[in-house]
Amino acid sequence: MSATWDLFLTDDEGRRLATLNDNGGFTLVLRYNGTGQFSIQLNYNMDWAALGIFSGLPDNRIEFWRATPEVKRQLLAVGFIRKANITDTALTISGPDQNGLLDTRIIAYDAGTSQTDKTDYADDMMKAVVYDNMGGGAPAGRDLTDYGFGIAGDLGLGPSIDMQFAWRPVRATLDKIAKVASENGTRIYYGIEPVSPTEFLFKTWVGQPGIDRTSDLVFSIDRGLADPSLTLDYQQEITYIYAGGQGQGAARDVQEVEDTARSSASIFGRREGFRDARHVTAGDSDAVEDAGYGMLAEGRPTRLFMATILSVPSAQYGRDWNLGDRVTAQFCGMKFECLISKVRIVVRGDGSEEITAQLEWEA
Repeated sequence: MSATWDLFLTDDEGRRLATLNDNGGFTLVLRYNGTGQFSIQLNYNMDWAALGIFSGLPDNRIEFWRATPEVKRQLLAVGFIRKANITDTALTISGPDQNGLLDTRIIAYDAGTSQTDKTDYADDMMKAVVYDNMGGGAPAGRDLTDYGFGIAGDLGLGPSIDMQFAWRPVRATLDKIAKVASENGTRIYYGIEPVSPTEFLFKTWVGQPGIDRTSDLVFSIDRGLADPSLTLDYQQEITYIYAGGQGQGAARDVQEVEDTARSSASIFGRREGFRDARHVTAGDSDAVEDAGYGMLAEGRPTRLFMATILSVPSAQYGRDWNLGDRVTAQFCGMKFECLISKVRIVVRGDGSEEITAQLEWEA
């Protein structure tokens, strides 16, 4: 499948300065729940100074557009130039994609405020964090809404959770919310999508960001699957928790919680742990119990399948699958419903592509 790429250089506000189609090749990595990256090797005969490569550092942008005979032209990413490396034969520019905007903010509010102590659905809590620190709820100087940044509406699809997070990085906080939601049985994904070259929208998804293709797209060793790895690790498993709230001695509020499915899987399946929950309000036994269930979730065994998939004629990137889709992988007689969590695109100087993606399954 032949693809056509258009790369545009813009200033920091998205005004186009030049096309960069005549380049020595580039790499583009796309992902959710993280920041993508790009690297472009420019030809040495370019007038770099006239293009504003140096005067525009940092944050001049690169628009990455891709089309094939079967897939219409699409804006895959907007990169922000944060690094340039010059040798006697070439110039390489690189930086994060639009998701890197999330790395520019911390939660700049004191503990105990409405911006740092929240009870909400996990997906909506993520949006509230972004809104307070880089959206319309942020003070002047921190608010990016005048520069094309927006936030999708609340969906209320994740579990309801309580969290406190003063003075933490926004990215780390989003990752923590995703982790807590996963421990409560729901996987939440987040990312910034380029709605247009100058408009960005922060969004969340439950289940998968893309399409569920598990019933009709199966990867195997004979069909695009490479480097499979299955890990089953029960060494740190905990199945029974004593959670201790406030009080002393026999008067201490101690609640016991158990994952009976896991503790009964073996005659030695009861594996105990203790969760200190003295931070919970006195008399709130339900909250002490919730703290115990949180530790139960943390004590689940590691059951992880990972693999790489290739864009092959029978399963092509952009036509049959995309970043964020859920697909089936078949390995060692077992099937795993996996998320396509990362896509890596390498385009050589002659225009040929090499596309690989990372599959992840965790139970």
